[in-house]
Amino acid sequence: MGTEQVLAGRYRLAERIGSGGMSEVYAADHLLTGRPVAVKLIRAEILDRIPGAEARVLAEAEACGSLDHPNVVQILDGGFTEVGDLFLVFERLYGQSLERALRKSRVTPRSLVRIAVRVLDALGAVHGREWVHRDVKPGNVFLARDALGSTIVKLIDFGIAAPLEASAVLEGPILGTRDYMSPEQTEGHRLDGRSDLWSVGALLFRGLTGSVPFVGDAREAVFVKGRPPPSPYGIRPDLPLDLCGVVRRFLQPDPRLRWSRAEDAISALAAVDEGALAGLPPPQFAFGGAPPAANEPRSRPFTV
Repeated sequence: MGTEQVLAGRYRLAERIGSGGMSEVYAADHLLTGRPVAVKLIRAEILDRIPGAEARVLAEAEACGSLDHPNVVQILDGGFTEVGDLFLVFERLYGQSLERALRKSRVTPRSLVRIAVRVLDALGAVHGREWVHRDVKPGNVFLARDALGSTIVKLIDFGIAAPLEASAVLEGPILGTRDYMSPEQTEGHRLDGRSDLWSVGALLFRGLTGSVPFVGDAREAVFVKGRPPPSPYGIRPDLPLDLCGVVRRFLQPDPRLRWSRAEDAISALAAVDEGALAGLPPPQFAFGGAPPAANEPRSRPFTV
C-alpha cells in the first residue's frame, strides 16, 4: 500500500514503520482528530492463505481491548476494509524497543530491574483477565517517551496471546520465540501465567549478562532432564546474589517452583537492594557474546 492513502475512510497512512510475518505497520493520523496512531494491516490474501490468521488478529484485539493498563499498549480501533483487509489501530509510541536498547549496551542492571517490574505489572493485568501473552521478550517491550521525556514501559504485540481456557487445546505449530519460551511452551503443553514469568526471567538474564540463559545442548539438558537453571552470577560476579537468586527462580523448569503470580515476582524484585545495583554498568558484550567492534563507541546508559 502506498503512502498518504486513507484507510477505512478515517486514517491517513504515512510511512511504513514495521512489518512481520503477517502484517505491516504504518504511521497514520486520524482524519478528524489528527491524533497520531499506528495501524497494523493484514492483507486479505494473507488472511486467506494462513490458517487461523484472522482468529489470531481478532484474539490480539480482544486481549488488548480488555485491558486498561498504563504498561500495556492501547488499542483504539479496528475492523475490515472494503477489500477485506483487517486492521488494528494502536496508540502511537515514540522511543525504542528494549531489544534495541540492549543491543546498544544502554540498559544498566538497575534500570533493567525497574523495567522488569513494569512488565510484570502489565502481565499481572493480562493474567488477571485470564490471558497468557506467550511472547514476552525484549523486542516486545517498548521504552516509550512521553511529552516530558519520561520513559513509559509498554508491553506490546499480543499477536499470539491466548485465553487460559484455549491454552490446553492449541493446534498447529508452536508459536513464540525460542530463546524466551518456557519449557512447557516449547513442548506444547498447557500454559498459564507462569510461562510468561519464565520469559521475564530469560529477559532479565539476557539484560544482565548479555546472553540468553540456554543455548543449544544446554537448553535441552535443562528442559528435558530438569537440571537447575544457570545463575547470572556465573557470567557477572559483580551482580548481587539476591538478584541472581530471583532470576534463577524465574527460570525453574518446573512451573511449580516459580512464583504463582506476577505480583509475587514483583515483591521479590522490590526486595533486591537497589544500592547494590547503583553504578553497575550494562553487560560488557552484546547479545550472542560477541564484543563490540573496536571502532564502535559505547552508547550512554539508558535509565528508567
